[in-house]
Amino acid sequence: MLFAHMKQQFRFRRLKLRGLAGAAEEFLMVATFQNLRRLIRMRPPDIPKTCRAATA
Repeated sequence: MLFAHMKQQFRFRRLKLRGLAGAAEEFLMVATFQNLRRLIRMRPPDIPKTCRAATA
């Protein structure tokens, strides 16, 4: 499912760089973007700060 998600979300249908090294580099870049998106979704929600004047 992760590779299918790469193909749909990032339009990763064809490699733009030539050669094995270029293909590996491009694939790692797309995989890094995908992992960063997953990490952002996993972060805890923001906790609203209370006003100090209201507690005094």
